[in-house]
Amino acid sequence: MTRSHSSRRTFATWLDLVATVVLALLTIVPVLIPGEQGLLGLLRVPLGFVFVFLLPGYAVQSALYPASSLDTHDRFSAGMENAETKRGPTPLERLVLSVGLSVVTVPLVGLVWNFTPWGIAIQQVLGSLAAVVVVAVVLGAYRRAKLRPEDRFRLPLERISTEYWPALEGRTTREKRLNIAVALLVVFAVIAVGTAIAMPKGGEEYTELYLLSEDPESGTLTASEYPETFTPGEPQELHVGIGNRETHSATYTVVVKLQEIEPVTGERNVVEETELDRFSTTVESGQSERISRTVTPDSSVTGQNLRLVFLLYEGTPAADASVANAYREVHLWVTVSPSNSEDVPNVEAVSPYPADRRVTGI
Repeated sequence: MTRSHSSRRTFATWLDLVATVVLALLTIVPVLIPGEQGLLGLLRVPLGFVFVFLLPGYAVQSALYPASSLDTHDRFSAGMENAETKRGPTPLERLVLSVGLSVVTVPLVGLVWNFTPWGIAIQQVLGSLAAVVVVAVVLGAYRRAKLRPEDRFRLPLERISTEYWPALEGRTTREKRLNIAVALLVVFAVIAVGTAIAMPKGGEEYTELYLLSEDPESGTLTASEYPETFTPGEPQELHVGIGNRETHSATYTVVVKLQEIEPVTGERNVVEETELDRFSTTVESGQSERISRTVTPDSSVTGQNLRLVFLLYEGTPAADASVANAYREVHLWVTVSPSNSEDVPNVEAVSPYPADRRVTGI
């Protein structure tokens, strides 16, 4: 065996593992690093498709099957046509196995994150998949290195260069064009499917706004047991939940107002109002935040059936914040009484997940 031939064999032995790690890193860079990434940003969709549907499974199968296979051609060349030796999958079998293992691995990673306090987010899932790829590749390289050089799996680069490429060159122009057309169709199909998976529809982008209160018995947060009666100067705690289901990080501002409402011809007109609180927070795409705030009414607006409204804005709020110009809003009907009288009417607590508010502006 010549020195150049040995170098090619060594190169082919480790090329697939190195390429797997490099492609995984190139995929997560555009996601984890903010800002424009130029060419990497343009390759985000095709790289993401390969990363999700091929790389995790390929890394896992490389760790499971470090040895090469002896197919019919290899056995005949080695004078072993009657041998029943098949130590590992063939390259085509490895490709199919990689897709199957990826389809299993990716949902499992997402399922694990779903049962954590952080939930499912693209950064966490991609980071975990990249860790799976790197660990599996390292294990596969270790197991492959323990085998004899002739037993290690390697990409069949020599057979491609010595058999398939000359055969392709010997074909007619029509056959060449047909092969090129088929290859382009396959590439186009991969990119199209990857784009459809990676790019969510515009209707799926929205922001959640909801209220939670603390259960007095268990101490857990619940979408019930809201405070119904307030006393001026006495704070009561509420938890404001914001879920960013947009495709970008967003800075939100919440304006809290107490309003006296007067129904006029089926509409609710604000007669008097006072701003009780205002705060901002930045929520990453796919993340949720729960902010504990204390609501302390003053004596400027008191009475029964007052509307305690939480107005959400993306970015800078409107100068005259109202339900009409808010991006999202939730509210409670409360009573603000300067006395400790318990003679108050029934209070309507609006659900923190009103269907009409969740879909408005989506």
